[in-house]
Amino acid sequence: DRLGTPFGIDALGVPFPQTVEAFHTEESLELLKIAVRASQAAYFSGPADYLSGILNDDAASLGTDIANQYTASLEAFDGVPEPLSEALTERPDAVQTLYNALSRQVVNLKTDYPAVACVAITYVDNPSDSD
Repeated sequence: DRLGTPFGIDALGVPFPQTVEAFHTEESLELLKIAVRASQAAYFSGPADYLSGILNDDAASLGTDIANQYTASLEAFDGVPEPLSEALTERPDAVQTLYNALSRQVVNLKTDYPAVACVAITYVDNPSDSD
């Protein structure tokens, strides 16, 4: 949501610069980069070791993909100038490249990792939603 919503991903591609995180500080990209680095540190402090302990080609390949995608994501920041609110309209291709890199990593970590690690995830709907 830190990048997809302001970029208009949820609004048929219409950018919403005013919805970037920390709009008035003009540090949206730096905060997003900090979040990506924190995710990277968390991944390499445990889940990466677990994945490397799974002795099959899918696990090895996914481990490489995740590591490479962190690198690609962090490199994609270089093409997007601050403030993000202006880059959304002035450099939309660069913002889209960053969004695509981050989105791919979400798939790696939330879908592919649990599948390769044979971790069952059960999503439970809140009963009050149906009231």
